[in-house]
Amino acid sequence: MNNTHKAYLLKIIRFDGNLTPLIDLGYDYIELIAEIESFLEKKYVAENEGLLSVTQKGEEFITSSNKDSGKSNLTKLIEPEHQSKIRKLDKNDIFLPETNVIDFL
Repeated sequence: MNNTHKAYLLKIIRFDGNLTPLIDLGYDYIELIAEIESFLEKKYVAENEGLLSVTQKGEEFITSSNKDSGKSNLTKLIEPEHQSKIRKLDKNDIFLPETNVIDFL
């Protein structure tokens, strides 16, 4: 497993994500479990009451891996879209969007 995929696995652990993208890349569950066990040995991940959490050392690995691969923190680059946000409606209100405002129609 290369460092980019290791960092991705650490991010999955941090955010309680899904392993399916790594499975789609060709890894199987046995390989992923072995990698998580190596993270525990290297102190990238800590186990507390059966739950895994990324340690400071693991966070540093993610940061260094992103720098090595030339990727930045993508969550800082993605901003929420406020243009299409609608106000909260009451229970009995009916929402009818304006068709000239919706871009994807």
